[in-house]
Amino acid sequence: MLFGIVAVTPSTIYFTTSVYTYSSNTAVSGGTLVYDCTESDAVGNFTIGVFGAGSDTYTSIYTYATNTSVAGGNLTYGAYGLAATGNSTIGVFGGGDEFGGYVSTTSVYTYASNTAVAGGNLTYSDEFLAAAGNSTIGVFGGGVSNVPPNYVRNLFSTTSIYTYATNTAVAGGDLSYPTEELAAVGNLISAVFGGGSSYGNTSFTSVYTYSTNTSVAGGNLTYTAYGLAACGPNPGVNYS
Repeated sequence: MLFGIVAVTPSTIYFTTSVYTYSSNTAVSGGTLVYDCTESDAVGNFTIGVFGAGSDTYTSIYTYATNTSVAGGNLTYGAYGLAATGNSTIGVFGGGDEFGGYVSTTSVYTYASNTAVAGGNLTYSDEFLAAAGNSTIGVFGGGVSNVPPNYVRNLFSTTSIYTYATNTAVAGGDLSYPTEELAAVGNLISAVFGGGSSYGNTSFTSVYTYSTNTSVAGGNLTYTAYGLAACGPNPGVNYS
């Protein structure tokens, strides 16, 4: 498991990594990413992880075997507060805040060529959403937008289902609660969206079933938090 730290505390932006070994439940420092940013996201396959965006279009390709990073091809748009998910051949970055405007844009990154092309738009525009999926689809869900003129905070329980084969998205069923800065992880049949800020930090979870495009409330997490992360066996990578 690879964690890339691209956060501000309080005036320094870090681009360090920490490599966590499952068998020993221990972590060691990994190689640094090739650019510093904040509120980016990452996706990967068996051999590499792709860290991308964070208000710019840069990517950093992290090779697990060597714990080193090199610059990858640029994404087709730059945003912070976006989400990413994918399968064994591509990663899809979507949504976020691009220069002060909420977008539904996506960028499809092909691992073999280290290049990105514009994908089909998501069905809604916001930032601080999360994404998970399997080998055929990615589910983007939740997030927030601040609506002018008074910039009222508008939380989403909305989802958008992205099909990798066609690079198109359709609206999915709503999550069981609205939230931003949540995390998501999935397996072959469902995705679990959890935590975030839902008019206050929350421990709620929402279990999204791919076959029915519906969500039900899951068991609560053991703590309340926003800006958290989630990881597990990636069915888009581990299975065909």
